[in-house]
Amino acid sequence: HENKNDIYRVSREWYNAEGEVRLKVATLAAPAAPLLLKDYPEIKDIVRFNKFNALISYKNKIFNESRFFVVDENVFDVFSWDLIYGDKKTVLDEPRSVVISYSTAKKYFGSNNPLNKDISVNIYGTDIDLTVRGVFEDTPNNSHGYYDFLVSMKAMTPFYNTVFSDNYLNTNWYNNQFYTYALLEKN
Repeated sequence: HENKNDIYRVSREWYNAEGEVRLKVATLAAPAAPLLLKDYPEIKDIVRFNKFNALISYKNKIFNESRFFVVDENVFDVFSWDLIYGDKKTVLDEPRSVVISYSTAKKYFGSNNPLNKDISVNIYGTDIDLTVRGVFEDTPNNSHGYYDFLVSMKAMTPFYNTVFSDNYLNTNWYNNQFYTYALLEKN
């Protein structure tokens, strides 16, 4: 990644009364990211990743996918994955947008162009229709994370509000399930 030396995953630690670390976790609550960005001027940008297992279907093909991530629309501003199809600046702008890995595109669409194809997603019994807006290079084996689907947070906001609670992404501090990466200013 172009800014690899300035990207940090935000994690948390809990301490006991004696000041010893009791628990370390790599995830935060959804509202933490926008507050960190607002309160710390040294954070240039911040992006959240929320992982789900999803049942994905396209025509007569159905797969159980474990590398399905909901991400903030600015993910390509922080991470510099190469896109085979799509424009990094706009690929997640539309509300039902999804960007998929190259191998996922081959698995679902064969040699056909995957752009603007609709797929159906089911998570926790909730159906979500998405449109493929881009394809990225497969994640290298030495990567920190492996992704096959990157879905815009906008596309999933109704899902969060229905399945979890109203205004979930801004108010729910109970579920700490978002991997959060901060892009810091140089030095």
